[in-house]
Amino acid sequence: MPGRGPVARLRRGLEKDAVVRWGLVALIVFTPLAFGTVEGWSIALLEWGILSLVLAAAAGFVLRGLARTEWRRTGVEWPLALFLALVALQGVPLPEALVRPLAPGAFRAHHSAEGAPQGGLSTPGDFEALRARLELQPEGRFQPISVNRGETWARGRLLGTLVLMFLLVSIWAARTERALFLIRAVIITGFVVALFGVVQQLTWNGKLYWLRPTSRDGGFGPFVNHNHFAGYVEMILPLAIVMAYYLLDLRRRQTAEEPPPAWDGAEPPAERDWLDDSQAAVGRWGQWVLALFAAILLLGSLVLSGSRGGLLSAVLSGGLLFVALWRRIRPRALAWGVAAALPVLAVLLAAWIGTDLVRLGNPGHSVEREASFHSRWVIWKDVAHHFPEAGAAGFGLGTFEESFAPDTPPGTAQRWDRAHNDYLQIAWETGGIGALLILWGGLAFAWRYLASALRSPAHPLDLFRVAIAVALTSLLLHSIVDFNLQIGSNAFLFALLAGLLVAIQRIVERDTAAGEPEGTGTPQRLHLAGEPRILEPMTTGRPGDLP
Repeated sequence: MPGRGPVARLRRGLEKDAVVRWGLVALIVFTPLAFGTVEGWSIALLEWGILSLVLAAAAGFVLRGLARTEWRRTGVEWPLALFLALVALQGVPLPEALVRPLAPGAFRAHHSAEGAPQGGLSTPGDFEALRARLELQPEGRFQPISVNRGETWARGRLLGTLVLMFLLVSIWAARTERALFLIRAVIITGFVVALFGVVQQLTWNGKLYWLRPTSRDGGFGPFVNHNHFAGYVEMILPLAIVMAYYLLDLRRRQTAEEPPPAWDGAEPPAERDWLDDSQAAVGRWGQWVLALFAAILLLGSLVLSGSRGGLLSAVLSGGLLFVALWRRIRPRALAWGVAAALPVLAVLLAAWIGTDLVRLGNPGHSVEREASFHSRWVIWKDVAHHFPEAGAAGFGLGTFEESFAPDTPPGTAQRWDRAHNDYLQIAWETGGIGALLILWGGLAFAWRYLASALRSPAHPLDLFRVAIAVALTSLLLHSIVDFNLQIGSNAFLFALLAGLLVAIQRIVERDTAAGEPEGTGTPQRLHLAGEPRILEPMTTGRPGDLP
């Protein structure tokens, strides 16, 4: 029948963004379960999935009409575009006269490799023995900055697709229902991953999924490295905690007989039972208990993973979360009771399971088999000492292992594939220019979105703005001692949450602009998902409280 064929269904799906919605859910589920998306096949599927969703979203924009789509700058387009341009430039053959001043270390590495022994450069002595050959090379030749063009192109391609994911989510999720839908999808996926990690820890046989042998002794859940598992769940933990507070606040407003919002009939909520303020109180309490249990399990699995960096960053970011929320949550006694009970319940859960909390009692999972903090500190000092060799353009994105090998300090591992500090490594690989671009983009994003999320107390969705800001901060802190941003699943979730933060801020700004100015003494009419909702003026309660 006309209008019911596969083409017609696809068209309707594109117009209603069902393809983008469930495509995002598929990627949210896929990335952690595919061993953290660190292998070539999983990275290729991630890139293909993101590009497919971008094309589907573009088709949907065209079918609905571009005029109906809200296009706004995020404020970080320029640093992102310039950084990607720098990465592309690293893989392009340039005149040696230009490469030498831009990247002196890469220039010497290219020439050293021409006269290197068959086994390659493995010690500082090999590298020094070939330095004399550098001035004897003929002039006028071309060479790329990157010491491994294939790896640089691969990392640049992945980074470009993650930037597209960030921009897509910042535009698509700028509606209340969509933002909450993605947040719930992330929390549910994190809960499943944490539960799987705990169950696998109890029945560990040295194989991921009980089937695939792992070359490392630190696997946890679907992740090859327990530090990367910790980096993943620590980003979801603040969202689960805030979801519990959000549901509690919905019930408080229901008890106060606040009129429920009316959703726009043009696009009904995908999961109305999570969003409908008018549902039964028993259902609301049940959802609150589930959200709280998810937070406890996430925290418990983080403790069981034994990641010291993950635990430290989670503690610091958790303190920031409760400092940011203490004026926004009512009733205060219950809010602080939950805050105090969460770590206690998580420790009790870990003790009840019976697994060694810091994993020192199991030789097969000893954290001492990893790079110790002392050895990492030695590497960091050596990277800083040799940083002038990176010059302005670095050695090439993703080439730390090859470029740092000649400078590996004695007494440490023969080869370091990562610097175990994302900031030092990105500066080493992209040079002074890349470091400045990352600093520019990071400060611009933090000032426009992170700081704004911590300051704004008026909108109900501000709770999730705070949670996302804390989640991003947690991984940024963890990246000081690890390389979580180079793990596919963690980088994907980071980009998705960053896009969500931008989208929610747009929702808040749009709703605030549609209401009365604060301090007028009259109710503000805010528009959640395109429909009016009356919020009491901020003067009726303590400053910073949710209405």
